[in-house]
Order: sequence, then C-alpha cells, then structure tokens
Amino acid sequence: PVDPTGTWSHQLTAQIDGLYRVRAVYSDQVPGGVVQQASPSWLQMAIQHESRKFKVDSSLPVDPMTMVWTDMRPQSVRSDTPARYGSQASPATTAEMAARRRSLRPDTLHWGQGYVRFPPVQPGRPFSLTIQTTAGRKNVALRLDLQSPFDSRYFDDLGNGTLGWSGCLTCTLSVRAAAAGFPLNLVVAENGEESVLEGEMQIVGQGEVTDAATGQAIDGATVRLLVQLPVSDTLGSAAGYDTWDSGGGQTNPLTTGADGGYLFVPPAGVYRVQVSAPGYQTYTSDDIDVAEGDAVALAVALHPAVPVSPDVVVEIGEGGFDPSVLSVPPGTVVRWVNLDVIEHSVAGSAGTPAASSFDSGLLGPGESFTRTLSETGRYTLSDASDPFNKGVIVVDPDATLPGEVQLFLPVLLR
Repeated sequence: PVDPTGTWSHQLTAQIDGLYRVRAVYSDQVPGGVVQQASPSWLQMAIQHESRKFKVDSSLPVDPMTMVWTDMRPQSVRSDTPARYGSQASPATTAEMAARRRSLRPDTLHWGQGYVRFPPVQPGRPFSLTIQTTAGRKNVALRLDLQSPFDSRYFDDLGNGTLGWSGCLTCTLSVRAAAAGFPLNLVVAENGEESVLEGEMQIVGQGEVTDAATGQAIDGATVRLLVQLPVSDTLGSAAGYDTWDSGGGQTNPLTTGADGGYLFVPPAGVYRVQVSAPGYQTYTSDDIDVAEGDAVALAVALHPAVPVSPDVVVEIGEGGFDPSVLSVPPGTVVRWVNLDVIEHSVAGSAGTPAASSFDSGLLGPGESFTRTLSETGRYTLSDASDPFNKGVIVVDPDATLPGEVQLFLPVLLR
C-alpha cells in the first residue's frame, strides 16, 4: 500500500533473478479494503504510462539502482563535499544550493547487456557519480574510461560501501567538447576481474532565461517543467499538464542563477517549460517532444510586466485576432486577451531590429499579454495554436488610436 505521502516500499525476499515491472493500481475502496469498482479509464492510462521496469541480477558487485549522478554549478559547490574533491566551502545557503544542483539516477536497466546510459552534461560543468557496492562484496573498484584504459578516472572509497568520483570531464576535453559526445565506459572490477559497460557522454548547452528588452540573463527566475497528462475520455477534454514529478532526484522547479541557466533531463514524453520572474510576464512554451535521454533546454526571453492600462485591447477567439488589422502611434500599449476556451498565443515579427519582435508564449483562457509598441514598422502577428490566425499592426507616427478623432482647426490671424 501507498502511504499518505505517496511513498511505498517492498522487500524482495526471494531474490529471484529476472526482469520485473512495477505498476501502480488505483481503485475505489470501502472500509475493509474491498474493491468496489475499477478506476476511470483515463486514470488507468496514466498508471500504465507511469509503470517502471527493473532487473534483479545477483551477480553484480555493485547495486545499479544506488547510482546517483549530480551536476553541480561551479558557484554552488556543497560545503560538505570531501576535501579530496578539491572543493571549498560555499557561502550559498542550503536552499540555494539545492535549487542549483541537479541529481538523478541514470538508466541502468541495460547493465546486463553491457552498456550504461549517462545523462547529458554541460560544457565546463563538474559532476559526480556515487554508487553502493553489493552487500557482502569486497575488493570492488570502479573507473571511468574515456578513449582508452590509459585515459581513466578512478572512483574513491567514501566509506560505508560507497564509491564516488567527482570532476569535470568537459573542462579538459576541449576538442571533444565540440562534438555531440564522446565514449565514456564504466569499468567494474572485483578481485581483479573486470567487466566493461559501454556508454557515451553527450554534451548539451543549457537553457537560458533572458530579458527580452535587454538580452541580459535573469537571476532568480523560476523554471518549471510541465508534463502532459493522458486525455480524459470521461470529460472529452484536451490533454492537461502538471508539474513533472522528478522522481530521479532532479529539482523541479529550478531557480536560475546569475547566468540565467537551467537544464532538465526527463524521461521520454511531451513537456512544456513555464518560466516566471518578479517584474516579468509568465511564459509557457508550446509542446516539446522529448526522446529518451534528451535534455530540455530552451532559450526563453521574458517580457517585462507593463503596469499601466492598455490603450488598445485585441481579443483572441475562435475567429482569430479581433481586430486583426491595426494602425497605432509609437508608444501604444496593446493588450491581447484570450477569450476562447482553448489556448492561444501571439507572436509579433517586425524583421529588424530583432528586439522589436515578441512572443507571448501560450495563453490559457482568460490570460493576457501586454506590450508597448515603441518601434515604428509593420508587425506580422501569428498564433502558434492556430496557423490560420494572422494579424497586422502598423506602428506609424501619423496614426491615431482607435476611437480617437483628429480635429483640424483653422488658423485665425488678427
């Protein structure tokens, strides 16, 4: 059974080698635990989607499920890291460090087939690997082989059956860092006998949150990864989204540092990135199809909040933008409001300068996006949710606001 916190455990007493699947089962129950009816079909779909597989192999000298991979930002190194890792105490608080570190458990299901899947890393970022030896096993050693056994990184014995390594592979492999990845094998040795798990380390750039007006990185932005939920056939609604539960140990949501950077490595699925920051308008990305092992790292430009009433309101509905064509003077504050029952967005392209362009991200029913149009020119409007929704706004010094009347009075000479 699952406790109120959503946690459960099961002790494998028989220890029979083989492949197992774990799947949550939901049912409506009455006192006594008698199942009365099955769960709604949409919830069953969600449960099936969330099933997990694991393999029991008593011959392994280390426990793959205890492997933890941690990516640490240079400015947020833990103050309690062992001195042999060459770290120094950080003035950051525990909460700040937790928000700036990514930890997860690599996919080790295929160890029996001789390969391991490592999470992607960012250029110039140190990371660490820790793993527990199998109970009762002695003389176990691990190392990472890059191109050959002559280019290796050895794990330290951290005590209590824990082996660990920490360093920055991409800091010293500048040539290889230009490629998509490089070979990285994990070698497990016991009593002098070695087994090699082949793998590859992928190098990816991190996502970045910037100010759309200045291009500067935003420190302290909240980046949340949303995962698509199964469609409810009982309600007939579109797929919904919820905060991804990073069971592998990754922090979600993340808080950006001074470089505005972030990175997620979720399982395969459909996701969205939602970014917010004080003084800015919230941005929600369109759907992102993520394959197994891929990272989510979008470049997001947040637009400053506009704390004044709009001069013009453009409604977004089933028929598109209303009005779809506008001519306004520079400095006009325009607000787009989604009055439809589905999501829409508004993106304006003015060609050059690029800073004049804008993108609201997805807007839910009732949500809005506000922009002050200062640069003269022609803005072509589009809606990512509906390619047929088009519009045009012309910013012209000779234009007047909608509803304004210009009066031309004669000049009286005396």
